[in-house]
Amino acid sequence: MTQLRIPTVTLDRVGLAIGVLLLGCMGFYAYIAYAQRKFISSYPRSATIVTSSGATIATVEVQVSPEGQVKGLSGRTQLEPGSGMLFPVQPAKLVQVWMKDMNFPLDIVFVKDGKVIQTVENAPPCKTVASTCPVYNSVSPVDTVIELHPESSIKPGAELRVNYKSSSKSEN
Repeated sequence: MTQLRIPTVTLDRVGLAIGVLLLGCMGFYAYIAYAQRKFISSYPRSATIVTSSGATIATVEVQVSPEGQVKGLSGRTQLEPGSGMLFPVQPAKLVQVWMKDMNFPLDIVFVKDGKVIQTVENAPPCKTVASTCPVYNSVSPVDTVIELHPESSIKPGAELRVNYKSSSKSEN
């Protein structure tokens, strides 16, 4: 019976190739994580939402980090009129919003290229089991979601401008 022998040199090269590949993957992952943190920290913390006629709708907090976007306004006790939260979505995509752990209703505004695509008016808070909370889906890809105090009166088709306040930065 003959034995199959694999040359040691070949195994050494395979091990070296795998090691180099793993090291490269770790470096790439570290670079992506660094770039994401840098992007998040360079984003302004607040902005003003303005109509095409120049009327200010609200001053909003900006949430860029994945953790901040998941949490949003949940857990807060109230939301003052003329305030809210803005979530940049990059790249534009279909988005889902829910009201889990919210203490007050919201108007949810889905925006693409400065134009309101869809609104959910007076979405009620959800204090039950997460699986029973309604999910509000965008009807098409959006690049911005804005949560506002109810009765914001924003309608689909409205054109909005976001004026970012560049003086303060945030990690989330």
